[in-house]
Amino acid sequence: DPHGSYVTRWVPELAGLERKFLHEPWKLKPTDRAGLDYPDPVVDLAEGRARFEQARGI
Repeated sequence: DPHGSYVTRWVPELAGLERKFLHEPWKLKPTDRAGLDYPDPVVDLAEGRARFEQARGI
């Protein structure tokens, strides 16, 4: 979904964002994110991946 059509249809809270933030809204500046009705990530992606790789011995 490079243009964000799916995301903006099913997650209308993100419809007004620039395309570069549609798939990673957590990368917005905190001031821009404050007005967005969208939850913070439950797990930091980099941290989760590092934990997975450590568990798998990668």
